Amino acid sequence: MTKEQQLQEGETSFLESEGYQYIKQLDEEILDVEGLDHILLSTIGNTPIIVVSTHKEDTYIEVVLQGSTIDMIQWMVGVEKIHPTIQFKIEKITHVQSVTKLQCKIRENHKK
Repeated sequence: MTKEQQLQEGETSFLESEGYQYIKQLDEEILDVEGLDHILLSTIGNTPIIVVSTHKEDTYIEVVLQGSTIDMIQWMVGVEKIHPTIQFKIEKITHVQSVTKLQCKIRENHKK
């Protein structure tokens, strides 16, 4: 099974899950911050990435992740493929005592 097939299966099972009902869609293409948070955390669940912290603002979520750089980059690319309107702004990457942490702001780009 390819990575893309795994992502598609994960999204399908998420969409069919009870958790999906908690995502309030402002319209068919714009998610609120709660919905964005739910999707992002559900996509991290199947990866070797650890969520260190999340902080929600009105228009974005600030997330600190821990894991290998390649896993975190692959995860970001995968999420952007599934949800092309989601944007990542990398704030900081730190590598201390063999632990890599990525701090980023995640928002949805409403412009087409």
